[in-house]
Amino acid sequence: MDLVGLLVERAITEAMERGEFETSSLHGRPLADLDEQRRPGWWAEQFVARERSRLLREDTDAELAVSRARMWQTTSLDQLRAAVTSANKSIVAANARLEPADRLPLIDYHDAVARWRRARPAG
Repeated sequence: MDLVGLLVERAITEAMERGEFETSSLHGRPLADLDEQRRPGWWAEQFVARERSRLLREDTDAELAVSRARMWQTTSLDQLRAAVTSANKSIVAANARLEPADRLPLIDYHDAVARWRRARPAG
């Protein structure tokens, strides 16, 4: 074994002794697609896909914050309906590119109307 291999083995052994590889929460859980043959670089591809999804989710969350602020500034139910519809179209478009764990829920129109009405001054 070369010097790098020895250093890696030593670092792993020391980490195991410190308990850094303790995975009691994973005991008894089946590994998904364990029997599947993987091509070279599969892990890196999955990592990049997850990171892209995470970044897209963050960008979409920021856009939705702006959309939600616009919703509460609307002055009629028609404007609110249009704002919710527009936001939901953006969510659907983003969800098509997001990993399942990062997908966003649609905005419920009836819930938005109820909140909008509560936020309106009486009269």
